[in-house]
Formats: sequence, structure tokens, C-alpha cells
Amino acid sequence: SKESDKIRQSIRNEKSDVKLAELYQSLTKALKTENSSAEEITQALNSQAWYSLLTSKFAEAEKLINEGIGLDPKINFSTPIFLLLYFFKVKSKRQLYFI
Repeated sequence: SKESDKIRQSIRNEKSDVKLAELYQSLTKALKTENSSAEEITQALNSQAWYSLLTSKFAEAEKLINEGIGLDPKINFSTPIFLLLYFFKVKSKRQLYFI
């Protein structure tokens, strides 16, 4: 069984957003090592970006989105991820003002 298959199994069983972000990072690395398709790697990057947003790693999420677009420009990253990125950035800046 491939490493990516083992990681996908762990992802299915995981509940923690922090751990899921780490698992998707591992999945992306494994897919690159296994010479998987650009589409498959980009999907893993997209998932990793979502969990980076959920764990307030905004710069990381933005980097992952851009990497995915660069890898496979045909992939349509949904508008909601960009809206969420903007929302989380604005929300985190507002929290700084109210501390």
C-alpha cells in the first residue's frame, strides 16, 4: 500500500483540525514523492489550505492556494476559500484592536 493511502486512512479517522492540517501536509508530500497527478496534489493542497485557515495560519493558507494554482491552473479554487481567507484576516485584525 502506498504512503498516501495510509495517510488518507488517518485523515478519515481524525477529528482535530490541527492534526488534519498536519496530515494533509504529509499527504501533499507523499503525493509529490509518488509522482501523483497535478490534480491530485492540488486537491491535497486545497484541503491543507482549508485546515490552515481553520487553525488561523493565514499566510500558510495563501501560500498553499498559490502553489496549487501554479501547479495546475485548470483547477478552479472555489471563491469561498478566498472569501474565508479575507474574513479570517479581517477578523484577526479586529481582534488585535479590541484586546
